[in-house]
Amino acid sequence: MSVAPETAPDGAPQDAPQTEQSSARASLPVTTTGEDALDVAIRLAREAGALVREAAERPRPYERKGRNNFVTETDHASEALILGGLAEAFPAHALLSEESQPDTPWADGELWVVDPLDGTRNFTAGVPLHCVTLAYVRDGVPLLGVTYDPSRDWCLAGGPGLGLWANGRPVRGGAATDLAASIVTIDLGYDDERAAGTLDLMRALWPGVQGYRVVGSAALGLAWAAAGICDLMVHAWLWPWDIAAALALIPAGGGVILDESGAAATLGSRSLVAGAPGPARELLATATLRLQHTCAVFFGNGSGRVTRATVDDDDFDRPVNWLPLQRLEGSTEAHPGIQGRN
Repeated sequence: MSVAPETAPDGAPQDAPQTEQSSARASLPVTTTGEDALDVAIRLAREAGALVREAAERPRPYERKGRNNFVTETDHASEALILGGLAEAFPAHALLSEESQPDTPWADGELWVVDPLDGTRNFTAGVPLHCVTLAYVRDGVPLLGVTYDPSRDWCLAGGPGLGLWANGRPVRGGAATDLAASIVTIDLGYDDERAAGTLDLMRALWPGVQGYRVVGSAALGLAWAAAGICDLMVHAWLWPWDIAAALALIPAGGGVILDESGAAATLGSRSLVAGAPGPARELLATATLRLQHTCAVFFGNGSGRVTRATVDDDDFDRPVNWLPLQRLEGSTEAHPGIQGRN
């Protein structure tokens, strides 16, 4: 069994003690051929990524699942490759995957969570910002994650106690200590009102940050936050396959991944702030829209829906529920709006 993923330069991570990493690695499941879960995940992510990269050179017809939510033959082919490989390697493990198995309960037992092509809209348009991502989960907790960007041949892998590795080299999250020094990555998802709320927040924070980036792939943006390519990632409409790998990768790089209440995010979190600890907590603490006249704010009304309200000057100090939190208690089936998923 290797000590670090993808042949690290010196065989010992710089961001986790060797004994801790060895212990974490030893706790991972192993195939009958001696390949452990991290090696399997990296191998399958790269194999699926090669398929995606090759497909990007050909015409890319698509079907619509929603207004701006697309699926392609490549999504399905990548998913079949990964799920087939996981079923062969770990036949007793459950599988949760965006396209074919989205409703698998995740709270108990051993599970793999897969997004075979995150950023499909970018992929169909020829924008080289998409990824393959998967995570190994035990009793609801992701223990390792892999996100692979086939356009750059960039593979981020790791987890708690395993360290964080990009193509075999140790990396860390962003070093920004406050919002003023931070590059913030956002994405908008498939709920137009939640997306508008996120844009309202970004406008209200400006120019109190260094800049904004919109990636078009939640999982890739989260991987950027894990590896310090950006300082924060903010998103208001997520599913377990979007965030599973990040829940392992971001803490491994020294970052935090928080829901809107400031609690540690889980597979059931629908909205989050992730990245450098200081800026993440500062954003949550100061997420109040302070405009000169009126502003549009989004409040959860307890029904799983979001309503738009106009706030007068007297309400400027009211905390803004800019990321209406929805938790999926152990299964996507528990979410009241799941059947309306785009």
